[in-house]
Amino acid sequence: MKKKIADNQIFHYHNPTGEFAIEHIADIQPLIDSNKKLQNEDHSIRDEFRLSARIPDVVVYEWKRKFGVDVFNKDHAQAVKKLLNSPDYRYLKTTNRRI
Repeated sequence: MKKKIADNQIFHYHNPTGEFAIEHIADIQPLIDSNKKLQNEDHSIRDEFRLSARIPDVVVYEWKRKFGVDVFNKDHAQAVKKLLNSPDYRYLKTTNRRI
């Protein structure tokens, strides 16, 4: 059985085993396109504040599930940086520099 519980969430339940899961869905293409534009513009290294990356909720959940990395845990900061600098998640960065 599956049931939509929010605009971006679907609840899945498997009757024989009693297992369930919540599927998170999001269209992140507009964010990716915007990040690419910002990468091309890039920021000055002298900027006091600069946006380095944007991580959508679906990726936050993915990292927690796949890698055990919690973006909201300050002890995981190095793991977050490593993921953002990896080729697989480069699209989340708003700069071409290493984070």
